[in-house]
Amino acid sequence: MKTKNVFEVDGRKVTLTNLDKVLFPAINGTKAELIEYYMKMASYVLPYTRGRPFSMLHFPDGVDGKRFYQKQRPDEAPDWLKSAPIPSEHKTVEWCLVNDLPSLLYMANRACIEMHTWFSRLPDLDSPDIAVFDIDPSGNTGYAQAAEAALLIRVALREYALASFPKLSGATGVHVVVPIAPVPYAKVRAFLKSVCEAVVKA
Repeated sequence: MKTKNVFEVDGRKVTLTNLDKVLFPAINGTKAELIEYYMKMASYVLPYTRGRPFSMLHFPDGVDGKRFYQKQRPDEAPDWLKSAPIPSEHKTVEWCLVNDLPSLLYMANRACIEMHTWFSRLPDLDSPDIAVFDIDPSGNTGYAQAAEAALLIRVALREYALASFPKLSGATGVHVVVPIAPVPYAKVRAFLKSVCEAVVKA
């Protein structure tokens, strides 16, 4: 049976359920601790989620259980959770927007442990302001190979006076994240390809 707790956060009522549910069995970490973590980290997280369509990756039975993605805004979501209608090939999807602390806590309560957002923001979703190199190790070489590639890319980006930051992908690889001025996706892809080719030739 679900246990519910309703809290007022920034003037909005946020319902939190099953706070004692274990989501991280290896350390006996609970949903309450996940929510507390995101409360503490909100000032760092929200600048990167605000205005970006948000894809939910649910871990309803914890990190060792089954997981599933959800793009469509849940029917039972509170009225204050903002969303953006974005046409896809077959239908229009209402993508959630995590613009504030109540929205972030709503996602944490749904056991959305990983935060997945678009590289672009509203209102111009066709022009990303982040470029990402997604590096995965091949074969049995392990994480060291991905880390070495990330460092080589960072050196190459310095030639363009671009800052870059490593981000763990949540699996075995690493992302090299590059803040950029908003430009069309095609230009970003072409630039990423040219950098990768330069690194391979070096």
